[in-house]
Amino acid sequence: MACLERPCRLQRTGASLPPSGSFWNGGAEVNIRGGKYGSALNAAVVNGLWHNVEVLLAAGATPDCRLMATPDEDWLRTVVETEEDGEGAVERYRVFWDVEKKGEPGLA
Repeated sequence: MACLERPCRLQRTGASLPPSGSFWNGGAEVNIRGGKYGSALNAAVVNGLWHNVEVLLAAGATPDCRLMATPDEDWLRTVVETEEDGEGAVERYRVFWDVEKKGEPGLA
């Protein structure tokens, strides 16, 4: 599912992990924290890579809303300043946060 023009709620489609032999099946840790985006899941959300978001969630990635009470506003200001589509990137993140916090599957 691609939703690159605007943020959307993800439809939990039961995304499956890639075929054996990929790094996913090699024991890669999907919840490593650090780097520019804080996590691989954040990088996928901010960039609107919804298929990657689905794969990461299926592999057990934990959304930020499960780790902190509110979004990291300092980090979001950095995203606005450094990303080509900074405002759109932050909007995608905020919508994803709200949807995951409520646990609502389905499309917007």
